[in-house]
Amino acid sequence: MRLIIALLSSLLFLSNADISYGVTLNQVLNRKPQKIEPGRAGNISERDFNRLGKAQKFMADEKYNDALTLLSSLEKSMANKKYGLAQVYQTKGYVYAQTDRFAEASEAFKKTVTLKSLPLGPTLSTMYSLAQVLAAQEKYLDAIPYIQDYIFNSEQVKPDAYFFLGQVWMQVKQTAKAIENVEKAISLEKKPKEAWLRFIVALYYEKKEYPKAAAMLEKLLQIAPEKTKYWKQLSSVYVAMNAEDKALATMEVAQKHGVLTDEKDMIHLAKLSMFRDIPYKAGQYLEEAMKTDKVEKNFKNYKLLADTWVASQEMDKALDALSKAAPLAPNGEIYVRRGQIFLEKEQWKEAITDIRKGIKKGGLKKAGLAYLAMGIAQYKTGSTQSSLEAFRSAQKYPKYQKQASEWINHLKEESAITH
Repeated sequence: MRLIIALLSSLLFLSNADISYGVTLNQVLNRKPQKIEPGRAGNISERDFNRLGKAQKFMADEKYNDALTLLSSLEKSMANKKYGLAQVYQTKGYVYAQTDRFAEASEAFKKTVTLKSLPLGPTLSTMYSLAQVLAAQEKYLDAIPYIQDYIFNSEQVKPDAYFFLGQVWMQVKQTAKAIENVEKAISLEKKPKEAWLRFIVALYYEKKEYPKAAAMLEKLLQIAPEKTKYWKQLSSVYVAMNAEDKALATMEVAQKHGVLTDEKDMIHLAKLSMFRDIPYKAGQYLEEAMKTDKVEKNFKNYKLLADTWVASQEMDKALDALSKAAPLAPNGEIYVRRGQIFLEKEQWKEAITDIRKGIKKGGLKKAGLAYLAMGIAQYKTGSTQSSLEAFRSAQKYPKYQKQASEWINHLKEESAITH
């Protein structure tokens, strides 16, 4: 991302502080913020002042090469004038930062700091800018002390500084410190930025602080209730908290707000309803989503719809869904399932028709069970011979051999009695 550091309105001078920072994580974790002693402003000739102003104007007009050429000339003429030289290096740093030349920007800002010539305000502003360009180069450990000292020495710290420090701590995998600083930023801001809340949600989730993540997601939904991802994230956090009722309620509110438009979201809502033993609602959600083309009319979704209706004991609805799933299925399982429902409803002829279709289509995992069901349906219609043939087919499958044999014996006994 392009980092643009705005030109500060006052290009004053840096402090006399001896700023020497550690470069290892352990050093950064153990160091204490340093007090910055302000420097004193010096004098600059009218000619040099005007030339410096011209360089700043070049920068404001995005004539960066012209600005750098003039600043390089000023650097030579002010070689023995710390006050003016500090301003030149500071301005160079801003020009380099504006053009994404972060390594050169950091060197220019460091030179400004080393001169120890500017008052406290400009010193701190330059340190903050230096931290930004160091972070842009992924030199996070080098950046942290500058931000810490900026915060420590500032009378009024903007919330953005705490958020920036939190971001940098996260880059060096110090999640607890990141959370501490981002929380501080949020607490100081009347209307926290959406990006800040998103960031801390991720931090809380990483630390498994789910209740805090939920609270921040609720704030995000107050800011942007139209954003589906926040509803989904909140629901997921509730699932992680084993609060499935809240997870479902969250998705239901999102559905009422009309923000669930993706097929995955509607499927998730249906499955959550099933999980919470509310299958009828799940069926309603899926059925409506299919009507409005939010959910594709395919085998997998028709099968899920059928599952919701079966769980709801809405067998006619289940049969309708299965009738749409069956032709799309890779095997005959759905036809057999329809046949079994008809068997339970004592609609023997319909059961025979569907089970026969299932056997013919093939690929059955429990073919023996299909033949057993066929035999029972045939028996109930009085087709004894067809029933015997189905039970004999079922006998070929070890798992159903005993049941099939019992039916065959029963049929033989009945036949003997009749004759």
